Amino acid sequence: MSELSSVPAKGLKALLKLPLTGKPVPPGWKPPRLPRGAPGEAAAKRKAVADARAAELVPVLAELRTDGITSVRRVAAALTERGVPTARGGPWHAKEVQRLLVRIAALPA
Repeated sequence: MSELSSVPAKGLKALLKLPLTGKPVPPGWKPPRLPRGAPGEAAAKRKAVADARAAELVPVLAELRTDGITSVRRVAAALTERGVPTARGGPWHAKEVQRLLVRIAALPA
């Protein structure tokens, strides 16, 4: 670390930008990530997956409503009890149910 402290600020920036100069780089340095695909393409894919998942859960939510379960906390508890997995496989929480309902409302008819 003493070598880096003796490098002027401009030199340190150059080290970060050009790690193949043969000079040491700071610990933990990682090269910049290159963009892959068109901008927004990954976000569009994630949104499509989330929309499809929300559409799959519409019948389950309708069944819960007919059973009289309407609050987001009770819906979350019922989904967890029934073993319906979240997108990441964990238990349901009220905020996730709220976001799910917002997404379902935004789905095209």
